[in-house]
Amino acid sequence: MVVDSPLAGNAEHVFVGTNQRAAGEAAGQLLASMVQAKDEVTFLKHIQGSGATEEREIGALTKLREAYPGIVVHGDVYASSEKGVEEERAALLLTKYPNARAILASGTPGTMAMLKVLQQKGLAGKIKFVGFGFNLNPEVAAAIESGAMQGWIAQLPQEVGRKGVETALALLKGQKMPAVVYTDCLVITKDNLKDPKVQALLTL
Repeated sequence: MVVDSPLAGNAEHVFVGTNQRAAGEAAGQLLASMVQAKDEVTFLKHIQGSGATEEREIGALTKLREAYPGIVVHGDVYASSEKGVEEERAALLLTKYPNARAILASGTPGTMAMLKVLQQKGLAGKIKFVGFGFNLNPEVAAAIESGAMQGWIAQLPQEVGRKGVETALALLKGQKMPAVVYTDCLVITKDNLKDPKVQALLTL
């Protein structure tokens, strides 16, 4: 059994983790509700070769294209795997595509870097912004509350752990399990930020 990150190759195993494609689709639907057909959207991608974040990007792009088939989406800037350069890449994206009306950051480091750069440049709230991460941190909660950030797609590691344990116990008992056991994500916006279920994520 594998938890959180699937193995490459064809080895038989049960995978337990977030449905990254569905998480990306949720982000794409949220972005689509904030833009119009003629707007430009940019993706600050995570790193090349990251299966999880690529699934998010594909899901988000699919939903944007469903809503607006001709919408312009730029996706050639990566936050990088080199620690400390994420803010530089976030600033590059803003410079390269100054007409973008919305941004999706598909990884947590890029999300936090883009939020900081948008705030520094006085663009927070002027450009719609959606990102990804685990649970909910105070900085993101404050950004959503102020309107600096419009959406946070939260992975739920406690649920991954719970379903992982349940699946492992079932396998030990000889029960047949599906090849993939997906866990949910939670779309957090200003509309549900004060919900007790969302606020509980701040303490995790």
